[in-house]
This record gives sequence, C-alpha cells and structure tokens, in this order.
Amino acid sequence: MPHLLSSGEFPLGLVYAHRVEEMKAKGVNTIEWIPLEPIVATPNVIGIGKNAPNSNAAKLFVDFFLSKEGQTISQKQQYRVPANPDLPPVSPNLDPKNLKISLVNRQVAEKYEQFDKEYQELFVKGRAE
Repeated sequence: MPHLLSSGEFPLGLVYAHRVEEMKAKGVNTIEWIPLEPIVATPNVIGIGKNAPNSNAAKLFVDFFLSKEGQTISQKQQYRVPANPDLPPVSPNLDPKNLKISLVNRQVAEKYEQFDKEYQELFVKGRAE
C-alpha cells in the first residue's frame, strides 16, 4: 500500500509506519505518515514447541533473537521496531516512547471467530451477491 500511495494511486491510506520509514530511507518515498492516537498494536511473540526435537538449541536461538545482536539483524531485514529496549528504532519517528500505543485487548482476540463471522456476513458475503 505505501508504494501505491507514493505513486499517487490513492490520496490516503492506512499503512505500516515501518514500511513508510523503510521507503524514506531508500529514497523512494514521497509520502509521510501521521500516527493515529492511540496506535493499536499486536505484540509479536516467540516461542518453543512443547515437543521440539532440539529444545536447548531452540532456547539458544530465542536468547540470540532477543539479544541486541539478534534484534539488530531482524531490524535491518524488516525495518521493524526492536523488542530489545537497549536498541533504538531505525527512525526516531518509530520510537515507542514518543507514540501513544494501545495493545489489542485479549478479550477481542478470544472472540476473533465471532467477529470474523460477523465481518464476513456484513462485508464479504454481501459483496458477492
């Protein structure tokens, strides 16, 4: 979507801020983003399977991934905000300390199937008719 906004296809859109910042860093962006308040966010998690064949290796990987070095690698590949608080984001615009962030309510997640069914009935099935 940020590519379409940047090319003038749309005058306005909801986009991932880190994608806009990535495009700006590469010099291919002509758009700017303005944060909504609050920014609704879903935390990403990392876990180890109960029956992982190499659980100790998996634990080492999780430790590495969450380390400053691992987060730096992830950040460079995906331009995302790091989970490690010792590592600043690639753009000051993405610094969580300067943004009003609200995590998705767990109760909403628990009722996802109900909300998805309602969405499908209202918006998807109605369009097909």
